[in-house]
Amino acid sequence: MIEKLVPELTGRGYVVGTVKHDAHSFDIDHPGKDSWRHQQSGAAVSIISSPEKAAIVKHVERELTLDELAAAYLTDVDIILTEGFKRESKPKVEVLADGDSELISPPGEVFLVAASTAADIGRPKVGRDDIGAVADAIESKFLKEPAGAFGVSLVVDGKPIALNGIMKAMVSNTIAGLITSLKGVDNPDKVEVRLWGRRGMK
Repeated sequence: MIEKLVPELTGRGYVVGTVKHDAHSFDIDHPGKDSWRHQQSGAAVSIISSPEKAAIVKHVERELTLDELAAAYLTDVDIILTEGFKRESKPKVEVLADGDSELISPPGEVFLVAASTAADIGRPKVGRDDIGAVADAIESKFLKEPAGAFGVSLVVDGKPIALNGIMKAMVSNTIAGLITSLKGVDNPDKVEVRLWGRRGMK
């Protein structure tokens, strides 16, 4: 599903990130390579960089949540598609095998079911192979912003903070109103605001 959704969404002009959950330990380095030796020598973080791509290997004391991964590594994408992470309470597309009609995830987390069954599952449903319909649902729910509005996310000390629709609209409208009065700003596509230095704020 993800392999088909990525080109469908990128073809619509969106920047897509993906995260695959692995329940076991994994390695992207090969023994004997320089980057592998860096890790073996005790480096906490190693980065492999080339003209076409970069990869980071970082030791962690615990498994990172999706929100933490997104805040640290996926800030420049429009949407993140994940495989696994069943225990994370995020919106889900559940893909059912032939003959299945039971959901694995809590129904409240499932916004769409992709299945070939004719049974009523109690959630919006599209054909399992209808990638266009799946992409339409994702685009409508998560990617379409009101005309003239900015998408808004808030990260405080590395922790993503959930904003409801009212707060998103308030922040977006306030910032948009401020920047439209500034010289040299002409119809921006992306705006970043960073605040720092006020320790012990009360």
